[in-house]
Amino acid sequence: MTGLGPAAGADAGGTAAATSSPSPVVPLPAGRRMSLGSAVVLTRLAVQELRRIVLHPISLAGWGLLAFEVVQTFVRDEGPRVAFTTIDSLLTFDPGVMLILVGNLVASRDRRAGSEELLASLPSGPVLRTLALQVAAVATAVIGLVVVLAIHVVHLLLGRYEQAPSAWHLLQAPVTLAGAVLLGVLVARWFRARTAAAVVIAAVVVGNIAVHAVEDGEYFGPMMSWARWGTYPENWAGTVPGSVGWHVGYLVGLCAMAALGALLVVARRRVPVLLGGLVAVGFTVLCGWAQLP
Repeated sequence: MTGLGPAAGADAGGTAAATSSPSPVVPLPAGRRMSLGSAVVLTRLAVQELRRIVLHPISLAGWGLLAFEVVQTFVRDEGPRVAFTTIDSLLTFDPGVMLILVGNLVASRDRRAGSEELLASLPSGPVLRTLALQVAAVATAVIGLVVVLAIHVVHLLLGRYEQAPSAWHLLQAPVTLAGAVLLGVLVARWFRARTAAAVVIAAVVVGNIAVHAVEDGEYFGPMMSWARWGTYPENWAGTVPGSVGWHVGYLVGLCAMAALGALLVVARRRVPVLLGGLVAVGFTVLCGWAQLP
């Protein structure tokens, strides 16, 4: 992967180029950093980026696969373990893995369109555009939570649980969706190579498989189900020991690290971002340790 470094100092965001649809550009109030006017601009940019993320063909394919798999569990009773995994981990794979690529493509769209010089002259700078993408990532997690809650209600009505998942179980998969988009944005900000996202996705998948092969390693992978395997796949054998709440905190810490890593490239004052990164690392390490049984 060539081109490591601040690829996004004048990256991503809106453009008036004829080769791509422009992002919304609203002048910022002079002399203010995050005034009310800036918040309005950030909100508008975030809504635009969320629309691009949700309606991207790759994203739609991922949600379509999820719908197909979930409907199968509704029609065919595959046991309480499978029902549990649709809540705490299925979304991490579909559409989670695809959202890494989508986040990267949306964050790098204007650079790929050759609009870097135009972006450098716009009042909504790279920091605001990066923050908008990150707000959109959180909004993607909210959409994921709504989907999880809908699946959860259907499982309750059908009586598919042997043990109902907790609120922390319901939150786990949506948080990973935010993390997927944030990781895609991070890669877009640090790497100019178009193959970078594919390499990162492969590394995430292989890394997740690798940590599951190590004792207690499953707690540190991006995809984890708390339902134990029974004698047969459909049998219920209880849940994996450990703290689900601390695990969700661990995932939130990873999300914060990805967000701050992307901001580090575009921020004018990098010391506060670095300090925030140290706090995020410390929080992630603490949660990672506390989640273990």
